[in-house]
Amino acid sequence: MHLLCSLRFPYPHDSSERYCLAAESKEDWEMIRQFKKYFKTGELFVVSSQNTPAIQGVTVIPYAGIVDKEFRTVVIPTSVGEVTIENKLRKLNEDTGYLFSIWDPHNYLKTCYILEGRVKSFPEGFVPHRYGDIELWVSMGNIILSSYYANWVYANYLLANEIKDGMSVLDMWAGSGSLGSFCESRSSIFISFVDINYFAILSMKKTMEINLALKGEVWLSDVFGNVPETEKFDLICSRKNPTNFITIGGRDNEWSSHISFFTNASRYLNENGKICIVESICNVKKKHSDEFVENFYRNFDKVYPELTLVSIKPLSGTFLSMITIVKR
Repeated sequence: MHLLCSLRFPYPHDSSERYCLAAESKEDWEMIRQFKKYFKTGELFVVSSQNTPAIQGVTVIPYAGIVDKEFRTVVIPTSVGEVTIENKLRKLNEDTGYLFSIWDPHNYLKTCYILEGRVKSFPEGFVPHRYGDIELWVSMGNIILSSYYANWVYANYLLANEIKDGMSVLDMWAGSGSLGSFCESRSSIFISFVDINYFAILSMKKTMEINLALKGEVWLSDVFGNVPETEKFDLICSRKNPTNFITIGGRDNEWSSHISFFTNASRYLNENGKICIVESICNVKKKHSDEFVENFYRNFDKVYPELTLVSIKPLSGTFLSMITIVKR
């Protein structure tokens, strides 16, 4: 439902961004039929390589149409055709250089899919998944696959605007480690990872074993709790939850992780160190509404005197905001 909510009510600054969907399975098309109920006006575009059923108000176009029509967000409606669609979208990006945000369907691969044989798992309990040039191995105990939606535009923003060769970078709440690993594979940085989930740690270590070019420290830690204070970073990035950073109920109760993070971050930043994180503005709970987010950052400099809030700006093609903070 977050997908439907966010498509109907995109972040205001991105109101001009154009969305399309992608379909390569019957489940995708069934979901698109449901989506169409929420698009009472206008035409809904779907990219597909298949002969497709006729749906009133839906126009099917080839994948090249994403570039021709300048779509900035491509939505994958279910996980059934996800790998096929991701491969086609990745090929489109490689061939054209065109950047767009990919909204993957769940970000969580349900255990039943593995048990039903839809996804192959290996005896060690890992599921292989491709992310950019990286062979990402995800523990079945974690079941968190890389979020193309959250990471694609975010990672490219970091690489284009923030990351410089030789930097020491921390991927906080790293999950599968896809964000930090992708950035390391496209630059010459020293990367470190933090996550509280033991299975996420196993996933990142397994990924490093398979991809020998990837190297970095991995800490099992609740925020900075187990990270040595001798560690200093030039940049801290995060997309705390693969679906979003704030608003899913129970992910950060009372914003305790936020508070702990910002309270301690300055001790782990080098001079002129920077924090670049993404926050979701999608309203799921009244307590975590746009007003709640805005009020938190409106008073940020007073609450955290060691840090300075530099900017809050939309991340193109998403309902995410890029939050940039520097050490005073």
